[in-house]
Amino acid sequence: MTATPSLPIEHVFYMHVVSYYVRKIPAPISTCLNLGKRLEQTVGVKRIDVLALAEQLAPPDSHWEPVKPGVIKDTTDWCRCYHSAPEGCAGVERLTGGINEHRIERVLFFRGRRGTKMKMVDYDWSIDYEQENNYPQLQNDTDLAITVRLELFADSPKGRAAVRELATDLVNQALAAGECYYLLVDIANLNETGGHCLYTRDGNPVLTGWCLARVVERRIWHELREERRKHVRGVFWGNYLNPSHLERLGGKDSFRKRYLAYVKATLPGLASVSAEYVTEIEGGGLFVRISRDPRDNDPIVRGISGGEYTAAWLHTEFRRAGLLI
Repeated sequence: MTATPSLPIEHVFYMHVVSYYVRKIPAPISTCLNLGKRLEQTVGVKRIDVLALAEQLAPPDSHWEPVKPGVIKDTTDWCRCYHSAPEGCAGVERLTGGINEHRIERVLFFRGRRGTKMKMVDYDWSIDYEQENNYPQLQNDTDLAITVRLELFADSPKGRAAVRELATDLVNQALAAGECYYLLVDIANLNETGGHCLYTRDGNPVLTGWCLARVVERRIWHELREERRKHVRGVFWGNYLNPSHLERLGGKDSFRKRYLAYVKATLPGLASVSAEYVTEIEGGGLFVRISRDPRDNDPIVRGISGGEYTAAWLHTEFRRAGLLI
């Protein structure tokens, strides 16, 4: 790990682990705390002051109340949590006697960066959880977006190993948090995603608008309502495919065999590690990667991975199966 360099925003890359659930997860605060502790093991060697006040980061909704760190057991100074009363409840519940996690609608934890002027998009890491909602005009499934800044990791064998290990741990924790029907791991420039704003419901359109294809993808995904549960959002570095997805792809065993055969044929130098491209997930799903290392898709590092070939193969398979949005 290295100190975070001061870079123009076009050179700032994040890893986003974004998961979607059939219903709200049972313990959102505990889940987010555990994720935060894991992130701190990697990037918390040097403490970085969180300069933004909780009320400055809270969504512009009078029903939201910042939770002081002391309210949450075992929390540290990087935690901020927002609590919203459920629909139909007048006013905001005062969180003085502990937290009823069943009533939590959104949680936001983050580690800010000293001196930044873009607090909501320029950080070392963030965790953003939002509970499901269903209105006549829109519907959103429960989602969890975990984002970490890749410049925290050196471009070295040790740094790359740390990124791989972190990605694996975050994916496993997100999948275990609830009834997850889809998960993606995206490696993207700040210009493309606006930090993690592309993966939130109230993301900043100015930042995310710099990449029209990304904004269109986001719009279609949200407008699908419950129908999105039958699809994938696109092709990313990491893609969790649930048993229903795999059935449409010809079955889990057939899909895995065909994909690994393509990897071996296209990237013969990686044949000995091709099994790392597909991981079995409890419950019958698969986690599929387009390369061995997340940083292979970071142009600042630009590893030799053949990721564009495997991504194109997945895109073709997803399109034929009718999984793409």
